[in-house]
Amino acid sequence: DEDAHVASGECPWEEDWAYCTAVCEQAGVPLERVSLQREYSSLVVDYLISEARAGRTPNPDIMCNSRVKFGAFMDAVGTHFACVASGH
Repeated sequence: DEDAHVASGECPWEEDWAYCTAVCEQAGVPLERVSLQREYSSLVVDYLISEARAGRTPNPDIMCNSRVKFGAFMDAVGTHFACVASGH
């Protein structure tokens, strides 16, 4: 379960990728992976640490959505797709 993964420090991305692959194959749509680890670190993690050090309560979800999901991701894939589905 998710709590066990969090407690162990594991990330079940392989299982998530397998689910995505199966769904896309069944739906007949392409699946592409876009790595935004560097962007996430610089735009979200650095912000979170900076805000916490300043004594403020950071909101990493808002920063992730605005800077990574609808910022760096769109910059990476462009806007030529009719539809895009993303996980979080």
